[in-house]
Amino acid sequence: MLEDPQGSLDTAAVLRRQHGWTQPGGDALRLGPSRSAFWLRVRLVNRGDGAGDFVLALGSVRQDHVRWVVVDPATGRIEQERDTGERAARSTRPLDAQEMALPLRLAAGQERDVYVRVRSHDGLMEPMAVEAGGMLAFQDRARLRLALLTLYSGALLALLLYNLFLFVSTRGPEFAAYVTYAAGLLLWNLAYNGIGSEWIWRDQPILNHQLPLIGGALAHAGAWWFVPTYLRLHERPELRRTMWAYRVAACLHLINIPLALADYYTLSTNIAFWVGTPMLLFTPFVAWRVARLGQREGIFLAVAFIAPVPALLLFYAQLFGLLPMTEWGRFSIQIGSFIEMVLLAFGLADSMNALKAQKLAAERALAQSLERKVAERTRDLEAANRRLCELAVTDELTGVFNRRRFNEDCAARLCDGVALSPFALAMFDLDHFKRYNDCYGHQAGDRVLQQVAQFAAAALQGQGQLYRLGGEEFAALFNADSTDQALVVTQRLLASIRALNLPHGGNPAGRVTASFGVQWCERGRAANLDPDQLYANADQALYEAKAQGRDRAVVQRRTDPADTRTAAPAGTAA
Repeated sequence: MLEDPQGSLDTAAVLRRQHGWTQPGGDALRLGPSRSAFWLRVRLVNRGDGAGDFVLALGSVRQDHVRWVVVDPATGRIEQERDTGERAARSTRPLDAQEMALPLRLAAGQERDVYVRVRSHDGLMEPMAVEAGGMLAFQDRARLRLALLTLYSGALLALLLYNLFLFVSTRGPEFAAYVTYAAGLLLWNLAYNGIGSEWIWRDQPILNHQLPLIGGALAHAGAWWFVPTYLRLHERPELRRTMWAYRVAACLHLINIPLALADYYTLSTNIAFWVGTPMLLFTPFVAWRVARLGQREGIFLAVAFIAPVPALLLFYAQLFGLLPMTEWGRFSIQIGSFIEMVLLAFGLADSMNALKAQKLAAERALAQSLERKVAERTRDLEAANRRLCELAVTDELTGVFNRRRFNEDCAARLCDGVALSPFALAMFDLDHFKRYNDCYGHQAGDRVLQQVAQFAAAALQGQGQLYRLGGEEFAALFNADSTDQALVVTQRLLASIRALNLPHGGNPAGRVTASFGVQWCERGRAANLDPDQLYANADQALYEAKAQGRDRAVVQRRTDPADTRTAAPAGTAA
């Protein structure tokens, strides 16, 4: 190997150069960051018995400028000289393959010296594992590499499309971040490993340098967008600074896109390395902290970012010469990133299942809550309906039943004019009550009505019901096996009103009194007696009580209007 620091030596000068050549050691050439041009000299000898096709491969697809010079060592004549490289058109390559390679056909025992000049555009030199061998072996190795890279790209594309579908369905930002991450990795793989230049953009070599940087920028930005979104760091105030650190890292990686378009390959690569590596090492600790707070996403993310670490360590160990270059080592980045993407996809699926379970639980809780509310409302409505029913049959002033309930109960006790059981109707009103209202006022009159209703209802002692028919007129329906029992109950009602001893200046008695008219009905013997006739009979008896001097009860013993009546004078029962 010969280093040309200024890059000024031409082919003729190199062929004449006898000093300055060194024998590099190791399994690969690691030229590191350098703006020098390097010349390699390799002698190929066909030691076989016949002619053969051979390939000298640089073991790298990313050499910016390459010059191939084939010299006959016996004569010093240049047989072939060609300038190519990743920044040159695909048609300039002596062998149309992903990596830089030179095909040679040598006769048995024939020797050729191959001079290879390599130089970087802006100083970043990729490691080269220079190999010489037969054409068939080279093609087999190339097909294997293409198959592995295609398999990796296809798997990434499947994960990308699946999560893109989930994003369209759910509008979840974590799926958008995952899609960005996967798209960046896919673009990086196509461009960095030469698949794109071989199959897609053959005549646009500048894309070989721009698209790997753009893909890497999208992958890193998507990753640092995905982590805080997937872990929901915005919901944890104690990790708010960590969330902003990821946002800043994502923005720094996006700066690489304009740098890539401006062809600053080395600067962009350094930003990706020095920003991405610390964040990659930092992420498992953040994920583990979130996992310790009881969030399952932290476990998946920690495992996903720890799993590819061995692959990354292998890649960097080979890059810096700590380990020899191997065929599988070249694919360590792809293997590690694929494991990471699969684990992250499992994590997203687990989150979806958890969210689905939470949604179902919330729906069940909501349904149960609605059922409870419906049951409560139903009970409230039933109570309100009962209250309305009570109000519909209850006198608002006195709290006893009203005229509607009186009519219903009368009809219930009579079936087709026949008393279902012996009962009595006692109607009464307060004597000279208009004078009481005129003398004491209507509010005082209302209080009297309330007191009378309260005491009269208590006097029934559960044998029947008390009703206010209107104004100062009341009625009582109660069970009575005979007229004598009807008189006993009526007398209790009369006595309860007298016991009130309420002053009444407009009543000759000097106090509030009441007059009663009673209709007793024997079971089965009240033929053709309807509620209206029952009411009319009792009302007639009431008027007779008033005609006889008030403060007394008159009982009608039979059910037809011509029946005789018995009066219970004041202070006695009849």
